[in-house]
Amino acid sequence: MVALRSHPRTTSFCLSGLTSLIPLKLLTKYTKRVQRNQGCGGPEVTRKQDGNTITHCAALFKNTKMLQALKENELLELEVQNKMGQTPLFFAILSGSIENVRFFLESGASFDIIDMNGNSPLHVSATIENLDIVEFLSTSGVELNKLNKMNETALHIACKRGNLRNCIALVAAGVNPNAINLNGETALHLATKESLFEAVQALVMRGAHPNIQDQVGNIPLHIACINGDQHSVQYLCEHGSQVNVYNKETLTPLHYAAKTGDKEISRWLLYYGADPTLPNNLGITADIMAFAQGHTAVGKMLAQMTTSRAEGFREQLFPSNKNPRIKLKLFGAPRSGKTTFSESFRSVGVSYYIRRKFKALSEFADKFSENENATRNVPSCRRRSSVFLAEHESYTRGIDIKNTPEYSIWDFSGFKSYYFLYDYFIGNTSCVHMIFYSLRDNPSTQRENVKFWLEFIHSRIPAHEDGNIEGQARVVLVATHADETNCLRDGEGFLYHVGAARLLQDVRRKFKYQLRILPELHVLDTTIPNSVEMKSLKLRLQKLRDEILVELPIPTGIADIVLSQIEEWTKTMKLPVQYWEDFVQLIEKKANPLCTEANLRETVQLLQYAGDVLVLNANDGNDIVVLSPCWLLTDVIGNLFSQETLQHTRITGSFTTDDLQFIVAENDMDLVIKVLETLDCCVACLVQPEIMPAKERRRSIYSFYEDALSNAATVYAHTGQELQLEIPRLNLIQLCEDDWGKYLKGSNIQRTGIQLKSSNDQLIHIFPRIQCRLRRAIQEMEFSQEEAILADYFPTVIRNWQADPEENVVSVPELHQWMNGSKLSLCSGLVNIFVTCEEVEQAIEIKVETFEKKALLAFTYLHDTISLVRTTLDALCSRLFLSNYLLSFTGTDDGKVCKELISHPALFQLLQNEYTEMAESPRDVSLRSADASDGLSYSAFLFKSLFLQNPHLAAVCIYGEKIPASWVRYEILLQVCTTIGKNDGIDFAQLRILSDLLGVEEGVNETLIKGHDYVLLLNALLCVLLKWRASKRGRVGELVDAFRKIGQYSIASQIIEQLPVFVLRDES
Repeated sequence: MVALRSHPRTTSFCLSGLTSLIPLKLLTKYTKRVQRNQGCGGPEVTRKQDGNTITHCAALFKNTKMLQALKENELLELEVQNKMGQTPLFFAILSGSIENVRFFLESGASFDIIDMNGNSPLHVSATIENLDIVEFLSTSGVELNKLNKMNETALHIACKRGNLRNCIALVAAGVNPNAINLNGETALHLATKESLFEAVQALVMRGAHPNIQDQVGNIPLHIACINGDQHSVQYLCEHGSQVNVYNKETLTPLHYAAKTGDKEISRWLLYYGADPTLPNNLGITADIMAFAQGHTAVGKMLAQMTTSRAEGFREQLFPSNKNPRIKLKLFGAPRSGKTTFSESFRSVGVSYYIRRKFKALSEFADKFSENENATRNVPSCRRRSSVFLAEHESYTRGIDIKNTPEYSIWDFSGFKSYYFLYDYFIGNTSCVHMIFYSLRDNPSTQRENVKFWLEFIHSRIPAHEDGNIEGQARVVLVATHADETNCLRDGEGFLYHVGAARLLQDVRRKFKYQLRILPELHVLDTTIPNSVEMKSLKLRLQKLRDEILVELPIPTGIADIVLSQIEEWTKTMKLPVQYWEDFVQLIEKKANPLCTEANLRETVQLLQYAGDVLVLNANDGNDIVVLSPCWLLTDVIGNLFSQETLQHTRITGSFTTDDLQFIVAENDMDLVIKVLETLDCCVACLVQPEIMPAKERRRSIYSFYEDALSNAATVYAHTGQELQLEIPRLNLIQLCEDDWGKYLKGSNIQRTGIQLKSSNDQLIHIFPRIQCRLRRAIQEMEFSQEEAILADYFPTVIRNWQADPEENVVSVPELHQWMNGSKLSLCSGLVNIFVTCEEVEQAIEIKVETFEKKALLAFTYLHDTISLVRTTLDALCSRLFLSNYLLSFTGTDDGKVCKELISHPALFQLLQNEYTEMAESPRDVSLRSADASDGLSYSAFLFKSLFLQNPHLAAVCIYGEKIPASWVRYEILLQVCTTIGKNDGIDFAQLRILSDLLGVEEGVNETLIKGHDYVLLLNALLCVLLKWRASKRGRVGELVDAFRKIGQYSIASQIIEQLPVFVLRDES
């Protein structure tokens, strides 16, 4: 054998003539030899040339039995060293066995011995990636700051090897971070050289000095600039690193940043005071060095940066004292008084008087034009839809934005055509939501409108897994048209309405813990800006603004500069829209070249809160910055989905670029289409010229009507020269009769499906977004076949069938879409999947019909379509309560198909009863089948109604109480806690029992909860549920049984109701 090599870059070592396992009979032979030599007075047992003993070998190869046997026979050589000065303890450490290291410590081995290179056992432990050994040795009383012959501590070695966890452990144990090796390097130099940002943070936090120079004069900042490590550069500058230090080559960190062409690092250095005019010993400044290396952009930035200009730019990035605006978001049905309130809220006395005069004149003129308008505005019978009829001509188009010095007022139109896009502009809680309802409506209508908007807002605010059940969205209810109803005044002189007060109390109780609905009653005549009610409301909004300003990011001077120049910038643009990269360059060129991308993101976030810009997150990562929200939300969206457009455009929802330009009237249509695609308004498809000849592209607005009714209005997504835009919101085709069950006939036809049900007209406004994603999914499938890539939208289909040579080979479906419905047909119509939104039932149905031989392929498509719909709903309205139903279909003698709904709680209970019967009575399944009314067991019923009578499908799916805990979404657990909280349905004892039933240890802190607010108890309940969900072996049945055992049967049903009916095993 040869000795252990201690080269700092080598963790392996060579052992000759030794296998990985040492047989115990070798120990017997070795023992006899020792005894024979000792008995005859002979010399000691000779070793190999490298000096390694059998103890070395046993330690190296983790042979614990051999070590125990040596110890029992008093042959364990603890302090014997080989020719490199290494004891068996060194070998035990390098083996990575913490048990062997403990064995040597307990046996009395010395931990302070060093080898020929001066390395201690702690040095050796730093070379391997075994945190347990490092922590054990560093806390066992060894000398932490021992130096080897290179003057290196164990921390030096860990940093040099790039062992991040070892670095942090040694720093935490107390190793001196400022020890200097023979090269003048500290551990911070070496960590920076290896780009270990977390280690850099740990070292600096433990007192590492960032300005120590090594032998060549480099401080860690020099090295970070050479490596292009932006995070380390920023962190070192923030913690006192000098930015104008010369090394022995008379180069500053800015010289190195310029040499590598790193613009972001150059900005950070300039921001923290780097002087771009400092030359090296040859008189070369940083900008010249950048130009010499071909980095023109960096060179130009540095060349125009004088010391005074840099100081001015730095001041712009410091916090300012100016408070930004906050958003007031106005929601309500048409004629609820939102627009009038917006005008009055911004009015002063003179403007109010003038507005009243104009209003009186317009009302007088309307009386004479009433009959004329009635005869002229005759809606086309072909476009009649109760969903998209405005109640008056002056309805708000899109979202109308008006600004005051303190507020940005966003008036969300009550016209239903726009509802499908509102989720983009409701997500944050750093604003005030105001819901308006008219007292002229009957009480039931008032209640429905208020509950609809409260659910609409709540469902579209994403939940943050912060362990707090209380909602942060602030909501103010405003009852309008008090001048037209019998409102009295209370003791303080404010308008009072009994019905409005009762409604406020009811919704506060219903949405307790979900929304922060203000308790004050606001009854207004919105036409009077200076009324006492309006003044009281303004005072309350001012208090809310003060609360919100504390939550917002600290504004900087750059935000004011950008805001003041946006209008001027947009005058020179075709559209007030910029891609993110272009926007970064715009800010650098016209506002502040020192503004890094991180600074700019914070600034843009603040401007978004203030309503001055919009950032649209694109799927391809190329985000879009809208510099004028009014242009997008009023001029584009407001016109595109207005009643006028719905009445006068083709009903198929399919348009060319020219058609869209006629509606939107903008120059750069490519950018407009990109914006609309990012908003999920439309899908752009490349149309093959052969499929749609040029002479057939230009048709009248009624040209597609006949084809659409016959399901022939299909957009083909092939390579071509012209774009065809599909806009599902503008698709007003209404099928004359339901096609479900009419295409496939015969006794071997299999049908199944799932229904997702909500309340209060919520799903009908999301369905166009689902249709957009369906179309995009078909395009992805085409690309996956043509380019052999994995599709994002139908992953299971592509994974299972793309390369399958059998008859179930996947083909791209044909997608036909109409108003509130879509149909995917594949295999020449042998598999049909319908996705429909039932307006009456307020539900989305996903159902499939196919022949038995196509059952596997059909079910795979069904699963992926359900996943696409659920993913879309989770993204748009994650908190919307969705009930899951199984659809069971049976054929009648006259050829019709009957539908039966089975709720998930009922199905869950039936399956659970069967599991209980199987556990209690191990009789044959065929005997249990007779218990069901139809002669089928519950599993057999599921086998027939869901799994298309295919045993393979039943085997690969999980359903009932066996669904994994990971499928219980955070939003479901949050709803459980809020429901229990509204009913005061749990106490500390029940929480303790629930925690024990779920097997959650240390889930409840009694001293922290008892005697305090009830919210703490609910937060503790949420914490227990989250810990249970995090367990890998948790199943839904455990959670349901636990709630039932503490008497919460309705909560158990609520959980089951929102779970998927089935999941695939490879997803669990």
